[in-house]
Amino acid sequence: LCGCVSDYDLAFANPAQSLIVQDRAGAADGTAHTSNVSQVQPVVQLNSTAARIGTTAADVANGDLHVSGNISLDTTNSSKLGIGVSPGESFQVRTAGAGESPTLLAECYSATDSRHANLQFKKSGSNTGGTNAVTADGETLGQIIFKGVHTGSGAITSANITCKQDGAADASDAPGKIVFGTCDATSSGTPTERLTISSSGKIAIGGISSPDGTLHVHTASAGTVTADADRDDLVIEND
Repeated sequence: LCGCVSDYDLAFANPAQSLIVQDRAGAADGTAHTSNVSQVQPVVQLNSTAARIGTTAADVANGDLHVSGNISLDTTNSSKLGIGVSPGESFQVRTAGAGESPTLLAECYSATDSRHANLQFKKSGSNTGGTNAVTADGETLGQIIFKGVHTGSGAITSANITCKQDGAADASDAPGKIVFGTCDATSSGTPTERLTISSSGKIAIGGISSPDGTLHVHTASAGTVTADADRDDLVIEND
């Protein structure tokens, strides 16, 4: 094969066949040397509905694809991954009917206490992938969005959980706060901040972003009144 990129499909006419990719330092006429051969694990179609890549594991069930190693999508070319759906987002999973609910499960089996499952969101201030640049005060670092469907058959946001940077970053920290937002019957899909946990651990209820006390319950502004620093464990504010 030539060292080129072409739009071709590879198909297996026989389930016992496999595809082996080799990198050979050969002559200009394409003749391969018998030495300096780099061979990767084969792509093997085990039967009409199962395959494996880079592994010799034989316990691949019908409908499964087993891969040994990393799977990388080139997102610079808007690559997307869909399971059960042609994806409209970077990663999308769809189920329908009375079957299983789509579930993201991260399992960790370890006798070491510090080993555990993780769900991580990361934001960098750079437009270049893999480049870390400082994030700013108030910048959204990550968000979980919950959606329902309105009577016009459109999906719409019902609530969200957002992490925002809560202060300027320094040489060792980027402080953050967690904001819980919900929509009422007049929100049109734009959640209102209901509860905030600040970077210092203070809790605000009622849509204020900077609580005056350890727990600040706000229903309306009391003006310029500020709680005494020695009596601010619970602040209830109304007009």
